[in-house]
Amino acid sequence: MHRSSYKTRRRFEIANQPRFLTFSCYKRLPLFGNDAIKDAFATRLEVSRVRLSFRLCAWVVMPAHVHLIIVPNLAEVSTPQILSAIKRPFAELVLRRWKQLRNYLKTLNRLYQSKAQANWMSPR
Repeated sequence: MHRSSYKTRRRFEIANQPRFLTFSCYKRLPLFGNDAIKDAFATRLEVSRVRLSFRLCAWVVMPAHVHLIIVPNLAEVSTPQILSAIKRPFAELVLRRWKQLRNYLKTLNRLYQSKAQANWMSPR
């Protein structure tokens, strides 16, 4: 099985040096085109920044990906831990909301179908 280079690339953590990080949405879906999702990400980023005490120098949110420039406090936390603290809870939040909306739409569809069937069967 072919392993891509990012899985085998070695990264070196250097104290007090900025790190450029980028990550994309699942299957490059343009999730950040939604203002509520962007706001939720900004909140999660701030919570992580305070909790893990890293400096956030710059960030930009594009429709399907994010760029960050951070200076991690390597004595306390590594860059992969920072990424995990930002991405995992945010992904869980978005997925939970997506499942709620999907269930809501299924319920609406069932109600519509039952009403349509009742209207079709009723005498005119």
